[in-house]
Amino acid sequence: MLDVSGWMTIHVDSPYRAARAAWGLRTYAASGGPLVEIGSALSSRVTVGAFGCLGYGVGGTSRGADIDTLSLWSAGVFARFFMVDVRAGVGRIRVGVHLDAGATAAAMQFRDAALSHTQVRWGGAAMIEYGAPAVALHGRIGALVSQWPDAGGWGMDMSLSGVTLTVGLSVRP
Repeated sequence: MLDVSGWMTIHVDSPYRAARAAWGLRTYAASGGPLVEIGSALSSRVTVGAFGCLGYGVGGTSRGADIDTLSLWSAGVFARFFMVDVRAGVGRIRVGVHLDAGATAAAMQFRDAALSHTQVRWGGAAMIEYGAPAVALHGRIGALVSQWPDAGGWGMDMSLSGVTLTVGLSVRP
């Protein structure tokens, strides 16, 4: 199985985001980018595999004079468990959960200064998939947990956690 998807995370509040707002900077409200997952079906209801994704977020001043960027690179493993698997016309509908764990390398650049950090990430999502045996469309909504400690200085953690949305295409041999 090969999945090619697009994802977006709407980030939750954190001390770092609150400080950015106080400094007159826009916060990284969301980030998103491409996602590739490669997996193998252990049965008709269980799939396991690995993923890699890129992410990008934009911040800056409220006036837009200074633009800063947040870049994310993530990799890890996933498991999918389908509880519902029904035929629907020429295809089938599958509903289940998607769980993943891995690491995220994050980098920020603002006014010629750069910071970077690697942190653990994990998440879970409700998933629905519709398609024929060889190709399917899928969508997920869930939660992502990833914390960048001291991103804005001592005790000013930045949360990269939030609600995550994924839409993509699955191809199976």
